[in-house]
Amino acid sequence: MKKLTALLRHVNTSINLAALIQLPGGLPNRQSIAWYSQFPKSILLLLLLLVASVSGFSQQSVRKDEDLVLEKVNQFFEALEKQDTNLFKSIIHPGGQTWAVKEESDSVRISVRSFEDRLKKFINPAYVIQERALDVEIKIHKQVAMAWVPYELDVSGNFQHCGVDIFTMIKSNESWKIVTVAFTMEPDGCDELKKRRRK
Repeated sequence: MKKLTALLRHVNTSINLAALIQLPGGLPNRQSIAWYSQFPKSILLLLLLLVASVSGFSQQSVRKDEDLVLEKVNQFFEALEKQDTNLFKSIIHPGGQTWAVKEESDSVRISVRSFEDRLKKFINPAYVIQERALDVEIKIHKQVAMAWVPYELDVSGNFQHCGVDIFTMIKSNESWKIVTVAFTMEPDGCDELKKRRRK
């Protein structure tokens, strides 16, 4: 709102200055004076309201996309726990991948799986993944989004590890799709991640 008020002041000041400009010979700029005296102040208000409505619509659009991206994250967790292949397929990009990173004693193990491969072993009643977000931070630029999600994970009710999920998504046809999920696996990392949670 401060920016809009400043814009209104700038327009009003420009009109005032135009009326003070003198023509050659020191004559006043009568046309500008006459125009200024007849300029409806309601137009300035209309301009202000127009800019405000455009700005408000833009902010609402960003908030809507953030909500949709967060919804995809929650649906991803839901699909894992319920082993719902239809839900999983509806939120992922067919060519997407998962990247797992785990520090071991003297090395870092990185494993890559396609979503397609993951679906082949998606249903396993003896191995139910229960993942919970500890925090969420979302960044969006046009048709690209990123969700940074510290999490803790149980398997069939037994604690396994904490870590950070990084979801990357793209938007097409008004729908966000998960393209990649890269995540760390940190059995001893829960306390540190919980301390870093945003207030």
